[in-house]
Amino acid sequence: MQQLTPTTGVSLAIALRLALLAWSHVQDQTMAVKYTDIDYSVFTDAAALVASGGSPYDRATYRYTPLLAWLLSVVNGKLLFCVSDLVAGLCIHGINRLSLLEHGKKLSNTLYNFNLELALWALNPFVAVISTRGNAESIIAALVLLCIYLLKTKQTILAALAFGLAVHLKVYAIIYALPLWLFIDCKPQTQPPKPSTRSKSRSRSSSRARSKSVSRKVSPKKEIPPSTTLLSLFTSFFTPSRFLFGAISGSLFLALTYLFYTIYGHPFLEHTYLYHITRQDHRHNFSPYFYHLYLTSTTTPSKLSGLLAFLPQLGVSSFVGAVAAARGDIVFAVFAQTWIFVMLNKVITSQYFMWYLCFLPIVLQRTRIQWQKGLGLVVLWVIGQAVWLLNAYRLEHLGENTFRRLHFAGLLFLAINTFVLVEMTKGHELEGEMNHSEVKKKK
Repeated sequence: MQQLTPTTGVSLAIALRLALLAWSHVQDQTMAVKYTDIDYSVFTDAAALVASGGSPYDRATYRYTPLLAWLLSVVNGKLLFCVSDLVAGLCIHGINRLSLLEHGKKLSNTLYNFNLELALWALNPFVAVISTRGNAESIIAALVLLCIYLLKTKQTILAALAFGLAVHLKVYAIIYALPLWLFIDCKPQTQPPKPSTRSKSRSRSSSRARSKSVSRKVSPKKEIPPSTTLLSLFTSFFTPSRFLFGAISGSLFLALTYLFYTIYGHPFLEHTYLYHITRQDHRHNFSPYFYHLYLTSTTTPSKLSGLLAFLPQLGVSSFVGAVAAARGDIVFAVFAQTWIFVMLNKVITSQYFMWYLCFLPIVLQRTRIQWQKGLGLVVLWVIGQAVWLLNAYRLEHLGENTFRRLHFAGLLFLAINTFVLVEMTKGHELEGEMNHSEVKKKK
């Protein structure tokens, strides 16, 4: 299939979003089921309050930074979200092109597939619908991808500004701090492929021959003082570039926090940050925790269990992200980390899938998974959602008591997500592995 040009791809992406924006106006005016997300009315109401000199938190259920309301008071929100997901698409393309320059024209024995990149993001109906319905997730996707692109091009200061702004807009983005930190000045330790049995036997025989010919006198190893080892570990972890990134991103985050706290007081902290930590949402959703939170929503242990749910979520996602980032593969690090963070979250809705789907067009350029198996994984992932949605429909529209079935459907979706991520990890070609293969070819 002929590859589309970037100009054609961007033009089609813009046309798709303009068409959906036009349709959203028609559906909202003529149909009972509205196209526009209910959250968008919350955004616009808060923006109207800000424009009239009020507080965005006078609007019930506004749980976001005032900066978003300020932006929407001067620009159309849906257009801003569409532009953001197009910017995210440009960052995806830029990161993929950087990989081409770093590792040659071929990735995983497959020519770089621009059509795949377009299909997964810029021309993905799911992505376009989320933005045109008035959901703000595309802003975070654009900022995180921009941060990664800037780090790859050694623009640390601009990357830090993008990351600090992303964390302010959506506090969950703080989970990327450790992988990004480790990626800066990263020198991945690549491992050569395992030798075959024949090469192992040759190696053993040659080592025996060498051992017989050398003297038994072995010079003692020079011991390295523990203080020197600790100092080297400290200096390798706190490099100047890493410190600069942390200082600038942290300073921007704290400056914005201080600014809005002085204007709006405690409601800003409560609704922008604290609410998302102590949130107790017992309404049915994809989360494996939903049924437990539903049954204990009026009890004190529910609040404690909600906080304890962060431990496996943050622990597992941080470990996986750090390991991949230390190997130099920052995109797969944040992809796997976000996937785990979402599937173990206390609340999971469809828009949360945007958090990791934005990395997929980059990750799949370096996969060894055959398309047949990949298609099977996609179908399995969709089936997991379909089982849950069927039971949710029976609950909402038919009035049937399907809470227990929804709980089991959520557990099934968790198992499917775990299996899909494991298979993607097994089939992924890390940056370190690519670098080693490049060196081997040169030799």
